[in-house]
Amino acid sequence: MKITSILPANGIAGGIRSTVNLSNCLLERGHKVRILYKRKKTVRSLYRELKKRLVISDCKDWLNNFKGKVEAYNDISKCDFDKGEVIIAVGSMTIEELYRYSNEDIYKLRYCHGLTITDKGLMDVWKLFMPSIAVSSTYVPKLQELSESPVLGVVHNGIHLNEYYIEENTRNGIGTIYSQHPIKSPGDIIEIVKCLNKVYFKVPIHLFGSHKKPSELGNSVTYTRLPSVAKAREIYNKCKIWLLMSKSEGLPGPVLEAMACGAVVISTDNLGSREIIEDGKNGFLLPVGNIDGFMEKIDFLVNNESERQKVVKNGFETVKEFYWERAADSMEEVLNKLVSGNYER
Repeated sequence: MKITSILPANGIAGGIRSTVNLSNCLLERGHKVRILYKRKKTVRSLYRELKKRLVISDCKDWLNNFKGKVEAYNDISKCDFDKGEVIIAVGSMTIEELYRYSNEDIYKLRYCHGLTITDKGLMDVWKLFMPSIAVSSTYVPKLQELSESPVLGVVHNGIHLNEYYIEENTRNGIGTIYSQHPIKSPGDIIEIVKCLNKVYFKVPIHLFGSHKKPSELGNSVTYTRLPSVAKAREIYNKCKIWLLMSKSEGLPGPVLEAMACGAVVISTDNLGSREIIEDGKNGFLLPVGNIDGFMEKIDFLVNNESERQKVVKNGFETVKEFYWERAADSMEEVLNKLVSGNYER
């Protein structure tokens, strides 16, 4: 089968990494797979991209890990697609462009990696009629509410268990990922770090992210910008507890990565985390912005190592269900439905 995934940009976003991992699995199964990404147009965006490449020596672009063909485009109407080719709009930003592309000989599909609840324009594109797949089952009811389009199935994100695993490390820290994007709740991340510094001033705090370290975090935090997979694994393994403060997530890879590395995850009760975490069994879920609740759970885990170990064990079992080969199985099932027309319209 010939498959093309369309991304809104190149770079280091989680959705790009997920697309690359899944596409590599499909490629290895004999499918003809390529990835298209929207080329940045403005002088400012081109300058930022050049500066990023010059300054950051680590992972500049997850697309570099794709084993197939990668192409940039400006206008999708000028792209060539073969008869019977499956075109997948990944995320919200590429849907409308694919929807308006007039070619009855191709199969159109959109892949929901999460819903941008803070942007009405990006939410409205899900009202257009186009078959969909969801990254987690928790998003299916919302997609059905937004549109009469069929949801053909769920294709989870996954992890490579040969990349995230237990290492011999002194495990005494608390960690999280920092992002400036409003959906990731940067203010709550800074607030929880301040609380940790007051209550657990001897506990190491580890953060990593793609942005520069914000000054509000202070000198007590160990911050790593754009860590390699090996460095991220090392950081997870230094932590007893891993936090996720986001308002919304599709299916958060860091939750699985932290679990695989032996940290207990305390997450906001977002749709993506709800797909992975069973509260109190393999992790904990709390309302968005509930800093006091997070601190209470941290206190419980810091003072109850036997209970923490039970949650860690259950987390290992959960991670076994989220691997890329299984995601590729699910994607093949969806694509066969799409091409055969064997689904309810």
